[in-house]
Amino acid sequence: MKLHCEIVIKRLDGQPVMVDQQVIQHEGKPVTINNIPQLGAGHPLTVGEALATMLTTKHQTQFSLMKSYALAQRFYKSEVTDLDDSDHSSLREVVEKNEQFTPLVLAQVLQVLMDCK
Repeated sequence: MKLHCEIVIKRLDGQPVMVDQQVIQHEGKPVTINNIPQLGAGHPLTVGEALATMLTTKHQTQFSLMKSYALAQRFYKSEVTDLDDSDHSSLREVVEKNEQFTPLVLAQVLQVLMDCK
């Protein structure tokens, strides 16, 4: 199976979900418009980055620690990676039980996992 890690997670309006955004500072103070802090560019969240985060921020009982780390590296660095059947079913379970990300993100990651079969 081919897992497409490069797919960008999108909001309902079609815009990418952005991560690693920092509040813009000017002379040591946050830049605000209408009391809303303005954020820098960051980068779009991908399926691979979401999976890598799930596997490295909390121990997943579906995988050993080293297997989680190895998979996370592959997903984070690859555009497309091969996935065997046992890893596929375990990853689906990880995504379905995840409490870190919102349903908006989890549903899109799960859809990509279902599409790779």
